[in-house]
Parts: sequence; C-alpha cells; structure tokens
Amino acid sequence: MPCYCPACSDTPKPTYTEAFKRECLARYILTKDRRGRQYFYAGFAKHHGEPAARQLAVDVKDVYDGKSFYAKTTQALTGRRRRMVY
Repeated sequence: MPCYCPACSDTPKPTYTEAFKRECLARYILTKDRRGRQYFYAGFAKHHGEPAARQLAVDVKDVYDGKSFYAKTTQALTGRRRRMVY
C-alpha cells in the first residue's frame, strides 16, 4: 500500500497535510470548556512557543466560524454549508 504523505507522494491526500493536523487539533480544543482551552493554550505555548499558540487560537476561531478545510470541502461536495456545533 503506497504512502500518501507529502514527503513520499507528489499528490498527498488531504488528511496527511499539516493543515488538516492543525484543524483536527482545533476541533479537539473546541470540545473543551473555557478553562480547559486556557490550560491547553498555556501548555502549548510552553512547548511550541507563543507565536504557535497564537496561530492555534486563530485556527480554532476559523474552525468555529466554519472557515476550515473540512467545512469548505463539505460545502463544495454538498452545495451547502455545514453548521459546526461544539
């Protein structure tokens, strides 16, 4: 079975991309309450740096607003916007 990651394939599958990984992480964060998100951001900033934590917060807002890869793909396939409920 071939590998579809960006390093091994000229045409990687969307789920193997960095953008999808960031969106998946953002969806996970949206399952947390406010205190849980703050705790997660603090730990993320400690390990990855403050700029990465700010970018993650932007990614979370984009997923919440429906501007994510998954939301755009769903809209393109079905012709309607999927309402993200968290």
